[in-house]
Amino acid sequence: MLWGTTVAAAAAFWSQQLIIGWLIYSMTNSPFMTGLVSGLDALPVLLAGPLGGMLIDSWDRRRLLITIFVCQATLALGFAAIVLLGVAATWSVFLFAGVMGIGWVFADPTRMSLIPSLVPRENLLNAFALNSMAFSITRLAVPAAVGFVMAILGAGFGFVLEGGLLLLATAMAMTLRLEKVQLPPLKIRSALSGIREGLGYVQTQPAVMGLIFAATVPSLLVTPFVFGLMPVMAAERFHLGAAGLGALLAAVGAGATLGTVVVASWAHARSGSSLLPVCALMMVAGMVWFAFNPWFQLAFPALMLISAGLMSFYVLCQAAVASNVPDHLRGRVTGLYMLNWGVSPFGGIAAGLIAQFLGAPIAIGIAACCMVLAFGVIALKFRETWLPAKTEPEQVYFQEQESIAAVGALAD
Repeated sequence: MLWGTTVAAAAAFWSQQLIIGWLIYSMTNSPFMTGLVSGLDALPVLLAGPLGGMLIDSWDRRRLLITIFVCQATLALGFAAIVLLGVAATWSVFLFAGVMGIGWVFADPTRMSLIPSLVPRENLLNAFALNSMAFSITRLAVPAAVGFVMAILGAGFGFVLEGGLLLLATAMAMTLRLEKVQLPPLKIRSALSGIREGLGYVQTQPAVMGLIFAATVPSLLVTPFVFGLMPVMAAERFHLGAAGLGALLAAVGAGATLGTVVVASWAHARSGSSLLPVCALMMVAGMVWFAFNPWFQLAFPALMLISAGLMSFYVLCQAAVASNVPDHLRGRVTGLYMLNWGVSPFGGIAAGLIAQFLGAPIAIGIAACCMVLAFGVIALKFRETWLPAKTEPEQVYFQEQESIAAVGALAD
């Protein structure tokens, strides 16, 4: 049922991304505002990601997930009423996106941290691929359906649909049955100490640190520049409406689904990171193709190439991080890993500004060039990232703790 919960939550997420992007563009006709709002729901991840990871390690994860979905569903249905009444303003859309983002700070790491507890280590890559496939499948089907609903009934009913999907996710999360474990009470001092422990572990593991930096690049340069500017490209480049925008996003879902199916056939989580450069090349090539292609029909394969590379890249990163982190630190390190989502608003600001003055195609082309440079630097700085791990993370962690204790004893 965890996978079903992910499907419902992912469908709600993609609904929101389509609705708020199109709503803001129709209200302001501004590429800058459109690019900015597309990544605003990720800003809370940057501000509270590590704290979210610490809370996940200290609270009942099932109850936390249910609470988050109930709050998000209430917010979505409330905002649907505001839009249907015709009193929505630009600032209210931004506020809605930001507050919903606070929920994703806790919901996504909670779901991801549950996977290693339910799946054997040798099946982790397949499990993360299935998790990502839930996002891919919904991205394939949901945007087209939501775009059709918006074209017929308006954006308000799109938010009603989002609220219903979140209630469905709540119902599925309530059916989860997990082993009860004794969780330590959360205190501010212990929370800060726990966050420092997670940071300390990442600093001693170049492979994990490299994976976190590598995952940040697409969040900064692909998500805001390609998907954030999609309403602008649909309206100005291809002269499409809401239904056409939904079709473009469906192509993104098709490519992401294909990418996760291919990655799921890769058996070993720790050796899968060697495929990251291939995924990066797919994203760069697809971005150049999409940016400078003038035909609507050829935009579909370009978007499929981008999304296949992007989703495969994220799956490989997530599985590699999970396989390199001991269980008692997994929530905290996952929270740190999720910080990569938090840079999307900064990418959205850059994408919107460049698109405002130079056009969306030029903005996407510049982002592709920056990706080549960024991945080149990471490849040289963190070479361990592309190599399979040779030891169990628990073994590495406790060996390091024993070494630290031995050095301390000698000093005394």
